[in-house]
This record gives sequence, structure tokens and C-alpha cells, in this order.
Amino acid sequence: MTEARQSWDEVGEILEGLGLKLKMHAEAARAELDGEKLDDALREAGDSARRAFEALENAVRDPAVKEDLRRAATAFSDALSNTFAEVTAQVRSRRSASRQPE
Repeated sequence: MTEARQSWDEVGEILEGLGLKLKMHAEAARAELDGEKLDDALREAGDSARRAFEALENAVRDPAVKEDLRRAATAFSDALSNTFAEVTAQVRSRRSASRQPE
């Protein structure tokens, strides 16, 4: 497997883990909001929206989420670098081969 392919696989794995963590935070917030009666939900629409945004804010503050975001950014950067390095090597190889006298 190429280094670029491995890098992109790592990006996928990190983002998958991050998605699961964010899903858990969203489900916790949804469980809190779904238990409210319709009348209460209508009267407290502002509070419900505030709680939803607070849950999202808490997810972003979660050290595990922060770490996954950091790792995803690093893996994404590595994958891009490795991809461009491989493309550059392939272009150079083709140029070199086309310049060779037959």
C-alpha cells in the first residue's frame, strides 16, 4: 500500500471516531430535549435552542473531540503531502522516461 493511501486511510479512521463522539453528544442533547411536552417546548423554544448550542459547545470542548480534530487535521495534511509527493515523483519519472533516447 502506498504511503498516500495509508495517510488517507488514517484520515478516514480519525474522522470516523470523531463522528461517533459527536453523535454521542448529539444523542445526549436530543434525549434531554425530546422529553419535553409540546406546549413547554413552544414556550421554551429559546431555552431549547440555547441548550442545543451548549451541547454542541460542550462537544467541541471535550478533550477527546479536540484531540480527534487535531489528529484529523494532521492526518489530512500528511495525506495531502504524501499524495503530492507521489504525483510529483510520477511526473518526474514520466518526464525522465520521455527524454530518454530510444
